[in-house]
Amino acid sequence: MLQGAALISVLVGGIVLVGATENFHHGPNLAALVPPTYSFEKSLLSGAAAGISRGLSRIVTFPLDTIKTRQQAVLILNDDEDEAGRGGRGKNVAEKLNSRASKVKKGRLFDGILPMLLIAGPANAAFFVTYDYLGALATGLGYPPKGHILIELFTSLLSSLPANLIRVPAEVTKQRVQAGQAASAFKAASTILKTEGPLGLYVGGGAHLLREIPFNAVQFVSYRHMKDFLVASQGGIHASVAAKAVLGAVAAGLASLMTQPLDTIKTAQMLNVKKGTKIEGEQGGKEEGGESYFDSASRIYSRFGFPGLYLGLLPRFGLCAVGGAFYFYANEWAVGILTTGGGHLLHIWLK
Repeated sequence: MLQGAALISVLVGGIVLVGATENFHHGPNLAALVPPTYSFEKSLLSGAAAGISRGLSRIVTFPLDTIKTRQQAVLILNDDEDEAGRGGRGKNVAEKLNSRASKVKKGRLFDGILPMLLIAGPANAAFFVTYDYLGALATGLGYPPKGHILIELFTSLLSSLPANLIRVPAEVTKQRVQAGQAASAFKAASTILKTEGPLGLYVGGGAHLLREIPFNAVQFVSYRHMKDFLVASQGGIHASVAAKAVLGAVAAGLASLMTQPLDTIKTAQMLNVKKGTKIEGEQGGKEEGGESYFDSASRIYSRFGFPGLYLGLLPRFGLCAVGGAFYFYANEWAVGILTTGGGHLLHIWLK
């Protein structure tokens, strides 16, 4: 069901992104509501800068991403031997996880990095174009999103749709390579297209959305509140870009802690966890499709309790915190450059 929702979100995401750009440039009535400080070009390029910077940070932190995925990959192993221990807690759970971890692929920590580097700029540009536009539009309508978690959730939802159009296939292929299901991202994509069809590239897309929406909302709301507090504590003096990078690291780290169970379930979905049940009446039986989102969540919890839902917590916290520092540093730096003179030259260049 969530895979179908992911496909719908891709279509809606494309409409949202195109609608945001078209309305800004060609919809005078709607554009009149948008504050004059909003700039499509600035959002596009500052978002791309943030994405590219985060992509560069992934070169440093990608081993943490791989470790996180492999810690969570224990969820795709055959769990028939765990039937008797279903619902176990404490030491039994720890032993079960350690036993499974020994069977997960080890070795090269940079496997799967190429797709993430290729989509970093475009995906984040798509996010910021929509996010900034919706925020400016909400302000023009009298509902500034600053500090309002519900408006932040809504803008995060719509902004994540076009970004996921680019990000989900890269995430799926990356995680399959990290978990040892394919030798390279190209082979992973080829295998998916042959065995699962184009929709296979968006498996777990719904789960990805369910993680991204609260992650972005918590990240941006906490970042804004901390930045405002810092400015107030300095007597109204604007925070330096370096200080904003530290706040970005804290905000992203906090968001990662609050959304870790959603990330674990997302990984289980993208690695196409299957229960291996058989349909009766056919010779040899036939394996059913992958689990639904809620079946995956229930199975993880029933086998491993809360520890299972928090697999990969520490490496994900590290990669999100470092990524958040790069992300907000580059975004604030790019906004500053474009606001203080670079925007005019950029506008001429884009024309």
